[in-house]
Amino acid sequence: MKAAIYTRVSTPDQAVNGESLDLQKERLIEYVKNHGWELYKAYEDGGFSGKNVNRPAFQKMMKDAEAKKFDVLVVYKIDRLSRSVLDFHTTMKFFEKQGISFVSVTQQFDTTNSMGRLMLNILADFANFEREINVDRSIDSYLQRLHKGIPSGAIPFGYRREEDGIKIIESEATFVRELFSLALQGLSTNGIAKKTGLTPYHVRSIITNPFYTGYIARRRDKFDKRIKEDAWEWYQGQHKPIILVCPQS
Repeated sequence: MKAAIYTRVSTPDQAVNGESLDLQKERLIEYVKNHGWELYKAYEDGGFSGKNVNRPAFQKMMKDAEAKKFDVLVVYKIDRLSRSVLDFHTTMKFFEKQGISFVSVTQQFDTTNSMGRLMLNILADFANFEREINVDRSIDSYLQRLHKGIPSGAIPFGYRREEDGIKIIESEATFVRELFSLALQGLSTNGIAKKTGLTPYHVRSIITNPFYTGYIARRRDKFDKRIKEDAWEWYQGQHKPIILVCPQS
């Protein structure tokens, strides 16, 4: 019987916490040898999330499975293959159609018996539940940072992140002020773009970004969908504004 093995880690942190690619691969090769199977190929996705199947090694593995180049797929844990219930079930149905068995080494389940198939489905549900819990925690952390005025992710043009906070890059800030000045003079987005050499998209992304006035905006909801601009939630940032807004008397 020909066996393929699949390993995955999504972040460097996972590698440090005991599920490195090397550790997974070592355990899987040992398992294959102990069962007297022939190792066909090792598929490896480093730095890819399990929330979808957009992974190069995974896609290559599925093509080889369609060509029936191996008889069984062996993984370290179910969530190494997928954290999505839908993707996991789709993959299992595909393997079943191709006559390929599936084994999770640390959970000691395989699809050669009905109990194994039942438990795999249950574990896949728990893996997806775990991912959703982690997403909720990330959202909570993001909202806490917003309320404290601390930005998450990339910093806008004109600023840089330093150990003691967000600092203004004066050479870039001068250009940002020029864009706002042109906008206050009544120039359209297209007009500013022609005058500065930027695209209209980049002009708009700068002159509508509240970050430059000292605020941070929440632009996406908990489902990561865009919030309409007039519904953005604004929070006072800890950083210094490039554009000073004078209060009306």
